[in-house]
Amino acid sequence: MSHRAEAIRHPALETGAGAPLREARLTDRARLGLVLQAAGLLSLLEAAGWRLARGFADARVGADGLLTGVAAVAGRSPTRAQETLSELVADLFGAGGVEGRGEARRALRRLLAQWRGALLPITADAAVE
Repeated sequence: MSHRAEAIRHPALETGAGAPLREARLTDRARLGLVLQAAGLLSLLEAAGWRLARGFADARVGADGLLTGVAAVAGRSPTRAQETLSELVADLFGAGGVEGRGEARRALRRLLAQWRGALLPITADAAVE
């Protein structure tokens, strides 16, 4: 028997100041940090029976590097966590993807390979294992 939470409180769900994700000037490590924050948020939402209202389309990043401005609604997501996170990676890194040098890009390439190779949906918890 599953129960859905009546409300969710999380810093990423607060309306916040900051730059839209696509406009923010971020290091690769900061981008990786946002992906990991997003996975944590998705995990919380899955456990509570909630989902993102519009994906990460309205997400922003504060001066402190934290994800904010995301909206959630009650109900299970029709989109798999790995698809949502892959879209976020594409938004953060642009058309060039995560090719290139650096620890953060290498880590993201490993995660993307796991997500693409999965035959079954991956929970948000398992997406960053």
